[in-house]
Order: sequence, then C-alpha cells, then structure tokens
Amino acid sequence: MLRAVLSTLLALVVGSVLISLVQSLGHVLYPFPGELDLNDPEALAKVLAQAPLGALLMVELAYVVGCFAAGPLWCAWPRALACACR
Repeated sequence: MLRAVLSTLLALVVGSVLISLVQSLGHVLYPFPGELDLNDPEALAKVLAQAPLGALLMVELAYVVGCFAAGPLWCAWPRALACACR
C-alpha cells in the first residue's frame, strides 16, 4: 500500500515538474509582449487570439510529456521496488 502511495506521489511530482519545464520553455520561445497588462482581460484575449500556433502547441506538448513520463513511472516503480526488495 505504501509503495502505491509513494509511486503516485512520485509520478505526480515528476509529471508536474516536466509540465512546468516544458511550459517555461514555451514562454522562452514565445514570450508575451512587454507592454501586456495581465490584469486586462480584453488585452489578454487579443494577444492570445494572435498567438502563433507553436505557442499554443507548447501547452499541449507540456501535458503530453508530463503524462507520458508520469504514467509509466506510476505503473513501473512499485514493481521495480518489489523486485529489488526480495
């Protein structure tokens, strides 16, 4: 039971970190305009409507990378520990 909880927490942390890293890379590659006021919904909507396709796909890529890294880790890690502990 403890292994299942630990593997879930580890997968959650790894997935979250990878999602954050890929999204940070997206912000480096496609930065917001310097004069953008994030508290102005109309200005933000205008910028997002004109965002390049690559910037929008970086969000999707971040979640795909996070899922494909965390999912197998969540499934494989308890079994690997169980084999090593015998």
